[in-house]
Amino acid sequence: MKHVTLLILLLSTLLFAKSDSDLNSTQKEELLASVTMIDKHLNSLSTRFEKKNIWIKRFAAHNDYLVLKQSLTRLELKIKKLWRKKDKDSKKSLAEYLARKETLKEQIKLLGEFGENAYESIIKIEEPNVAPIVSDPIAIFSALSYLEAQKLHLNEYNEKLAKLQETILTLEELREIGAQKILILDQLYGDNIDTKELKQQRRLEKMLKDFTPLSEIYKTSLSIYTKKSAEIELSLNEKITQQSVKLINIAILIGLFIGLLLFVKYLLKRYMSDAERFYIINKTLNIASFFIILIIVAFNYINNLTYLLTVLGFVSAGIAFAMKDWFMSIFGWFVIIIGGYFKIGDRIRVVHHDREYVGDILEISFTRITLLEDV
Repeated sequence: MKHVTLLILLLSTLLFAKSDSDLNSTQKEELLASVTMIDKHLNSLSTRFEKKNIWIKRFAAHNDYLVLKQSLTRLELKIKKLWRKKDKDSKKSLAEYLARKETLKEQIKLLGEFGENAYESIIKIEEPNVAPIVSDPIAIFSALSYLEAQKLHLNEYNEKLAKLQETILTLEELREIGAQKILILDQLYGDNIDTKELKQQRRLEKMLKDFTPLSEIYKTSLSIYTKKSAEIELSLNEKITQQSVKLINIAILIGLFIGLLLFVKYLLKRYMSDAERFYIINKTLNIASFFIILIIVAFNYINNLTYLLTVLGFVSAGIAFAMKDWFMSIFGWFVIIIGGYFKIGDRIRVVHHDREYVGDILEISFTRITLLEDV
């Protein structure tokens, strides 16, 4: 690229020093060869530049929309002039113009997205989504997913801005090379320069005129979005840390409690010779431990305990009605254990559905009595 630019500058110096009439055939051939080389470079740069470029595609669609609007305006002026004419040719032309007008309207309608606000949809940056409330360990996963999604959105916006800035730099480079090329062609051909070259240069100017302010607007919007995202991320990370520390503390507390429970059970098993008493105490410890752990978790993660107790009251009433047989079994277990009607190791006889069972009691649980039945 530097080589091409240097060559253009050298050629431009030569051209300013000599007019078209002063150039001999050898100099003209050299200039034409330089133009050919410049064209190859421009084509290569344009091909790489325009490939998968959302900004260029959007500009092209917007330009097509403007061309159609201009065509419609000119067509309406022609229709207005022909409207009052009554001759056959005028009526025929009017019919053709009206048909063409409807076609143009349909095309404009299809390209409506690329009208006056053609770039609005691609420079629009949505506000960050509402951050999740991190009040328990489960919500940590939601917060992490939210942060990952925010990072993806931020990366997408940054890539779009980088692409826009790269597009502007490439357009400026193309404009500079194109201007130098036109200077050479002007010295070679004078007023007979191909209008296509001038149109291409105007197109580059138009794109730069559109994209430069867009870049500033988009950069400002992205800066605001980045700051908001950073604030949300900082807040969520603090809450995630708090919940993680809280969870670890609760886990340590429950672990110590379970360790103490196991130690007490070990001592009871080692020093208590009465198997029945050990069984009853062991069962009682298990039930009490379950409720103590439940209370620890509830007090740490449920903000409104009054509301919880109210809900549990209604739920318990419904469960008690639906599972009354199961609750009666639990009540029977308390009566048997506290009343001492029989205990583990006793031999009993039970009649169930006209069948008699005789055996030694192995276990008395909430819902059943396990027997070692005689064969």
